[in-house]
Amino acid sequence: MLRWSPVFALVGLIACGYTASSARPDGQVRRLHVAPIVDPALHLDTGALVEEAVRQAIAREAGVLLVAEPDAEEVLQVELLSGAAGLEAFAQPDRRAAQYRATVLVRGILKGRGGQVEWTSPVVSGDSAYLSTPGALESLDGAERRGLDRAAQQAAGRLVLALVSHLRSSRSTP
Repeated sequence: MLRWSPVFALVGLIACGYTASSARPDGQVRRLHVAPIVDPALHLDTGALVEEAVRQAIAREAGVLLVAEPDAEEVLQVELLSGAAGLEAFAQPDRRAAQYRATVLVRGILKGRGGQVEWTSPVVSGDSAYLSTPGALESLDGAERRGLDRAAQQAAGRLVLALVSHLRSSRSTP
């Protein structure tokens, strides 16, 4: 019987392309703080959903460490430009299950320790379709919140992808 050793497992991971890459060209980990979102009251809880989604997306990235503001090299400010949910353009609300769409628009601004703007993202969107089923208003509210959450996660994922791409291509300046 053939026994696998940890060396073979490591060689297998390397051969498959597994890597723990850094977000810096010099291989060091970037220490990043995500500033709280000032929710412009576009839609109930959308700011909190976006902020949580951005933090989770950054936490999943190799080479970026979420830290408290005093320990950060850079601060990411996320602007919530729009957060809305409503009937699809051609939806028919008199049908048994009307189709709705939740949309979130955000922009990220990366600032250095001195407050200088190092990078500004393009406007990034996330959207999610959901259905309203007949029943109490609470069920529509719950479906709307889940739709906004999925839209926030999609927008956050796109924003963090653009951010990490920028961090990996920019020069290292501690």
